[in-house]
Amino acid sequence: MKHHNKGFTLVELIVGSAIMGILALAAMGFMSTGARTYSSVNYTLRLQYESQLALAQLQTYLLDCNDSIEWDDAADTLSVIQTAASGDRTLYVFQYDSVNQCLYFGSGDPASTVTAADLLAEHLTDFSANIATDATTAKSITLELTFQRQTKSYTGTQTIALRNHPTVLVGGT
Repeated sequence: MKHHNKGFTLVELIVGSAIMGILALAAMGFMSTGARTYSSVNYTLRLQYESQLALAQLQTYLLDCNDSIEWDDAADTLSVIQTAASGDRTLYVFQYDSVNQCLYFGSGDPASTVTAADLLAEHLTDFSANIATDATTAKSITLELTFQRQTKSYTGTQTIALRNHPTVLVGGT
């Protein structure tokens, strides 16, 4: 009489489960490493994007500045005055808030107090400007923005050649 056993023994099930567990742990290790790498690259990419966006917006106001420009290092404030063809003057203010780690923007009449209330960039840990001058006129301005999220940090630097060589006001360097 022949016995046709069509099943697994307990030992075969235990060995098979152990092998599947080892393979599952290896797969989980690869997946968690991939997830960590993706997260790290994603934060770096976000910081680079935020830096490029902020520098592009600053460049928009600085490139064609035709009146005056001022960097106040003590207040971390960049002020730009544009004069339109009609003679109307507009003051643009970029102010860094180190407590909230944000860069704010505001515009208005230079004769009045202009506050920078609109958010321009977040996660900013440093903002600086260096104005290259020729006597009393500005030739170029170098902006440096440092962004940080979690443990990732990115510093964006851009030098903008000013087309109209505006006057450098007292706070400019």
